Amino acid sequence: MAERYDTIIIGAGFAGLSAGIRLAQFQKRVLILESHVLPGGLNSYYFRGKGQLYNSGLHTVTNFNARNRRWGFGLICRNLGIDARDFRLAPPKHPSALQTPAGELLFGNDLEILRGSVRDKFPAEIGAFDRFCEDLKKPQDAPTLQRAGSRELLGEYFNDPHLIDLLEMPVYIYGGYREGQIDAATFGTVFRSIFLEGCGSPPDIKHVLDLLIARFKSLGGELKFRRRVARILSEDGRFRGVELADGTQIEAGACLSSAGLAETGLLAGETWGRSGDLSVFETVVAMNRPLDQLGVDRTLLMVSLEPEFHWRAPEGRQEYFHLTLAASDNYAFAEAPSVHHLKIGCFQSGTHWLGLDAETYQHEKNRLEEKMLGELTARFPGLLDEPAAHHESLTPKTVVHYTSHLNGGIYGGSVKSFDGGTPLPGLFVIGNDQAGIGIMGALTSGVIVANYKIILPGQ
Repeated sequence: MAERYDTIIIGAGFAGLSAGIRLAQFQKRVLILESHVLPGGLNSYYFRGKGQLYNSGLHTVTNFNARNRRWGFGLICRNLGIDARDFRLAPPKHPSALQTPAGELLFGNDLEILRGSVRDKFPAEIGAFDRFCEDLKKPQDAPTLQRAGSRELLGEYFNDPHLIDLLEMPVYIYGGYREGQIDAATFGTVFRSIFLEGCGSPPDIKHVLDLLIARFKSLGGELKFRRRVARILSEDGRFRGVELADGTQIEAGACLSSAGLAETGLLAGETWGRSGDLSVFETVVAMNRPLDQLGVDRTLLMVSLEPEFHWRAPEGRQEYFHLTLAASDNYAFAEAPSVHHLKIGCFQSGTHWLGLDAETYQHEKNRLEEKMLGELTARFPGLLDEPAAHHESLTPKTVVHYTSHLNGGIYGGSVKSFDGGTPLPGLFVIGNDQAGIGIMGALTSGVIVANYKIILPGQ
């Protein structure tokens, strides 16, 4: 007889763990199935050398200053029953920068840093910038904003297209759940979470994942690693359970999948959209000294290399349109980090990388890694004159290996389910394809779908 649970969750990433915690709080018998040996998916960690810890992904948490328990990070902590202080988030100790060929803006957790940069570079737009920020603090007509795009929203305030490009770029990197344009409501929410509420970082992502897992297990939740779901089972047009790769069947009343809408559909024998193509190539460099001692005076650096900002994956062997750089120890941690990692990445076509043969793949990986190291030294001259302790790169193939996204799409597929529903009753999606991008987006997605599809359905 198949074992039975109230809810099965596919994937032990941030969305899966937050959903599991929320359901277990309401005495649901919950099982999380993770196909790998470590949690986190793309936002995870690994070890190299003599046990040195490495993080993968961009681990900045937005809504840092929103500590009240009715909004943002504070509300998520309340829903999870975790004290916000236990995440050990630290604010940046250096400003971050946005760069396009037309110029640069600085920003940080104090809005005045960005405001001063706008005033200096775009003096004619400072009044519009102030109005825009004030309007974001007011209740918005969500249905109207959801029908409009981000360019339409920004065009109501700003005249300079270069400023619009600069303001759009970080919002899309943090919350660009699809190529092209995102809706104005999402744009406003993400803009507010970055610039009005600020960002923080944990000392390492393992600490946060361990915190979530400990909370989940303390509530009676079960987490099993190396359990790959091979099929989603249905009966009489409704979700019934899952079958694992080893043939084991497990039944449940409902299932929340973070595998992606298209990927979840394939597990159910259906076609629900297609997997996203916007993936990432990332090079991690480990230095022997603190990064700011080596001249790295930015916490985050986001760069658009095109004259006009566009949010899309490169086609084929095109190089890259954007760069992201993260200095992992440029935060005001209570204890100085023992490792000093600098990550630089560019967005790539997952389809292109997955189509390469082994020899071409290694050649392209080496070539692009050299270009990433060159981009680092171009922005921080002399940085790599001091030998790095270690460096390595991940590609869209790495993303496929550690997540269930078929093309390595880190922003999900072409079709979204904003309410988490799927064509199969009892089966729901969480994470990227519920438009939950980034750590805060994933945590929020898990909580929302658990609340409104399982705990309080129909509300």
